[in-house]
This record gives sequence, C-alpha cells and structure tokens, in this order.
Amino acid sequence: LAHEINQMLAALQHSQEELQKTQQELEQRVAQRTAELAQLAGQLEVVNRIARAASSTLQLDGLLEIVYQEIRSLLRCDLFLIALYDQENGELDLRLATEGDTRLPPQRLPLGHGLLSRVVSEASPLLVPDYAPEDDPWSQPPSGSTGPARRTWLGVPMCIGKRVTGVIAVQANQPQAYSEAEKRLLSLIADQVAVAVDNARLYTATQARADELALLNEIGISLTSQLDFSTIVREALSRIHRLFQASEVTLLQVDSWSGELRFAQTLSGAGFDEHPLRAQPGEGFAGWVLEHRQPVLAFNAGEDPRFSPAVDQHTPSPPRGLMAVPLCTPEQMIGVLEVARHQGDGFTASHLHTLQGLASMMTIALVNARLYNEVKNLLQEREQAQVQLIHAEKMSALGRLMVSISHEINNPLQAIQFSLSLVEEDVARRSRNTSTVEYLRRIHAEVERISEIVRRMRDFYRPAREGRQSTDVHAVIDAVLDLCGKQFEHNRIEVERIYTPDLGSIQSNLDRLKQVFLNLVLNAIDAMPNGGKLTVSTSVEDGGTEMPPGFRTVRIAFRDTGIGMSPEVQSHVFEPFFTTKEGGSGLGLSISYGIIQSLGGQILVHSAEGQGSTFTVVLPIP
Repeated sequence: LAHEINQMLAALQHSQEELQKTQQELEQRVAQRTAELAQLAGQLEVVNRIARAASSTLQLDGLLEIVYQEIRSLLRCDLFLIALYDQENGELDLRLATEGDTRLPPQRLPLGHGLLSRVVSEASPLLVPDYAPEDDPWSQPPSGSTGPARRTWLGVPMCIGKRVTGVIAVQANQPQAYSEAEKRLLSLIADQVAVAVDNARLYTATQARADELALLNEIGISLTSQLDFSTIVREALSRIHRLFQASEVTLLQVDSWSGELRFAQTLSGAGFDEHPLRAQPGEGFAGWVLEHRQPVLAFNAGEDPRFSPAVDQHTPSPPRGLMAVPLCTPEQMIGVLEVARHQGDGFTASHLHTLQGLASMMTIALVNARLYNEVKNLLQEREQAQVQLIHAEKMSALGRLMVSISHEINNPLQAIQFSLSLVEEDVARRSRNTSTVEYLRRIHAEVERISEIVRRMRDFYRPAREGRQSTDVHAVIDAVLDLCGKQFEHNRIEVERIYTPDLGSIQSNLDRLKQVFLNLVLNAIDAMPNGGKLTVSTSVEDGGTEMPPGFRTVRIAFRDTGIGMSPEVQSHVFEPFFTTKEGGSGLGLSISYGIIQSLGGQILVHSAEGQGSTFTVVLPIP
C-alpha cells in the first residue's frame, strides 16, 4: 500500500509538473499572441491614421510627409523613398527621399533598370532580402545615397486599379531586415495612399491650372491695355520669363522687306539686350517656326537637327529645354517667340500650350499697337498737312500782297529818283556847296537801294517760271546773299565767298535755284544763333559717285559753323515735315531736295554735332 501511495504521489507530482509546463506554454502563447495583437493593433492604428490623413488633405507634400513619419514609426528605414510616376515623360519623380535623418534633394529618374523602375514595370511588390548593388542589374539607388555593401530592399507600387501612380520603398542597411509581413503591411499602406496621392496630384494640377489661367488673364489684360509697341514687348517678355522660370526669352520680328527674322529683344538674367543677328526662313528653331508656322518643343536643344550654332550663338550654351511659337495672324507672320532654359528640367507639352496662349494674346496686342501707331501717325500727318496748307496759303497771300506793295512803292520811288536827279543837277549848276551835293547823292543812293530791294522782293515772290535757261550760278548766289545781308549783320555772321573762276553757266530754272539757295542760307543762319561764319564755295568736278559716268558737275557748298546735327537727324533731314526748329514747317529741305532732283542733281549733307554742317548742291553740266 505504501508503495502504491508513493507511486500515486509521484504520478501526481509529475502531473503537476506537466500542468505547470503546459500552463507556462499557454502563458507564453497568450503573451506572444497579445504582443502580436498589440503590434497588429499598432499597425492598424497607423494604417487608420494614414487613411484619415489621406481622406482629409489635398496637399500632396503634406500627405507624403505624414506617410513617411508613420511608416518610419513601424519599419526600420535607413533609406526611404516615395516616387511618383510621370507617365507622360516616362520618369520617376522622387518627391520625398531620406537617408537616415538626412533629406535627399528631389530629382527625376528616367524609367530604366532600377529597382524602382522594376516595381513600376511589374506593378507588384518587390522584396530583396539580401543583395549587393553592384551585383544586382535592377539596382539604381538615388544620387547622393550611401550605405554598406549588403542591404534589404522593399518596394511596393501605389496602384489605382491597374494603373501605377508611384512607388513607396524602404531599405535597411543589413540583410533579412524585412519579411513577407512587412511587405503585406507596406502594400496595405500603399493601397490607402494611392487614391489620396492621385487626388492630391489632381488637386495640385487643377489649382496650378487655375492659377495659370488667372495669370494668363492678368497678362492678357496688362498687354491689351498697352498701345506702345516697345512697352508691350518688354512687359510680355518679363512676364513670360517669370512664369516659366526661363533662362532667356527672345522676340524675333519678321523684316517686311527681306522676309528675314531679326532679334528684336532678348531678356535674360542680365536684363534686356539686342543682338545684331538675323535668321533666314528654315534656319535654326526660329527659322523653322517661321517657315512652317508650327510651334517647337525641344529637349536637349543642342542635339536637335534644327539647332543652328550660327543663329543661336546669342545663348551661352545649347539650352536644355526650348520652346518656340509663331506670332501670326491669318494674314501675316509677325515674328517668333523663343523661351529657353539652360538648367533644371526642360519644358512640357503643358508649358508649350500655355506659351501658345500667351503668344496669341501678345500677337493681338502687337497688332493693335501697330495699328494704333499707324492711325496716330496718319492723324499727325493730317494735322501737319492742314497746318502746312494754312501756312502755305498765308505765305501765298503774303507773297501776292508783297508783290502788290512793291509795285505800289516802286511808282513813287521812280518819281523820287527822277526828282532827285533834277534837283541834283540844278544844285550842281547853281551852288558850289559840295556838302549839299554830297547829301543829295547819299539820298539818291539810298533811294536806289530801296528800289533794288523792292525789285528783288518782286523777283522772289513772283511765280516761278517753268523750263530751264542758261543760269549764272555765281550771280544767283550773290543775289541770295545780298538779299540776306541785313540778317547776316544782325546775327553777327561773317560771309565768305570762294568761287571757282570761269565757272560758266548751267541749264537750270533760275527761280527754283534761288529758292533752294535761299532756304540753305536761311537754315545756316538759324544754325548760328550766336554768330559764326558762312562759307559758300563752288567747284567743278568730273562725275562722282552721285552722277552717272561721263558727267561733269558743279558743286555749290554752303558750310556753316553752327550747332551741327546728329547722325539720326541727318538720316531724316530731307523727309517732309521733319524739323528740329520750334515752329518750323519741315518742308524747306524736302522741297529743295525735290527741286534739285528735278534738275538732275542731288543735295548732300555732312555734319557733326558742335562742328557745323555742310550742304552741297551737285548739278550736272551739259
């Protein structure tokens, strides 16, 4: 019995030990399950927080930051990446990348043979538990990342249906760091994030488009409210430069005469500039646009066959991205607008579409400005013509009045001259008082001078005789200089005559030649308000560049020591209504030029500011 009791006690003790062992195993399993449930609960809480964030925000960068922080709390992330897939350009946009606590700069990677590209191409999760980058043909770590030779890499796609919108990837700098459980968890998070990221991208794109349209509207209002051509060009180039963050913006205008493109204005970081370059149709990007009337969007422009070093030498280096659009109406081609970027990303089709809209508005503004300037010039010319007609009518009436007055004065002057002659003879016979005779002679001389002035006035205001006759050039010059004698005296102007002897006569219109010489002399007087010297010289030469071969010419030069003219003034001096004198008509030199041309000659001008002017009349000798 004792033995049986001992056996029963031993069995009971063994049962207790087994029971304790089983209880410990159960407690361990419960603890393990509890830990697993707690971990799962934590993971579900993270997924729920990500889901709440995804449904409550449309700010893409803010959403990606929340995703990064939550995943980092769950998994070891020696390297973390969120890349968005740009299907249009075939690139991966690394919007958020970290290595340890260091943020890596955003960059774009072409879709190729990297691990990220493999996830996108296969549209499925990829777990690489142990790999060396140099041995793995799919490896393509981002620029700037470092780490040991052996790594664990896990990447999952963000998908909406079968469409991949991006990749979430983590990396641990040791092998076997992740398991299938982490792959499933990251895939679950990616599924939650995919729709939110796509919505945020759509919202960002919509907001950017709305901002762009608002900016386009603002630019359109700004451009169409201007009517000055140069102001519109500068305003448009400045706005486009800022909008596209461009390196250079260039406007090329079509030369209406040659059909070439000339560089009208370029805006770069250094400011506005002009280049003395021209492009033929079909030459360079701008020439291609001119020839085809189609826009151009180029990546790595230097490698494009349309790139021309001769035309595009105004750029420091071939642009990374370039857009060129025509400025045209259905009737005419106005020019080409070029936008270049030397650094960063190139331009997209969306950028080109926006630029085309701006080009349309710019074209309308430039056409309006051109039409406004044309109408303005026509109105100014009309007003000037009306003023000149009134002035011409006044001068014509004054001329007729002077002829009438000179005729009326001439009759009593002749009577006075005749009477003075009789008195002079009578006094000479009866008196020997020489002073009385001398006084009478002075009176007679002054009356004779008045008569000569009246005759000259009648000659100058008499309607010009048509046709040509033998004309003594020196006599015409003397007559004009004598007529202006008092003006020379009042203005303290010295007159020097340098005549070629035996000049002879030329076939000319005496009255019209007087008119030209008088106009040149009066202009010389106006150019010397503080006095000076007028030199009139004549010479005979054989032909010259102004005349056909075999012609001999007489040259009459009027050289003053006045204020002179700038090259710009000289280029317009013979144009109708162009004048630098206050109250001037701007017709004198234009009419004179036409008269000399009708006589088969030319008027030449040479001048320098502060050094006087020389007008040379060149007439052929038969």
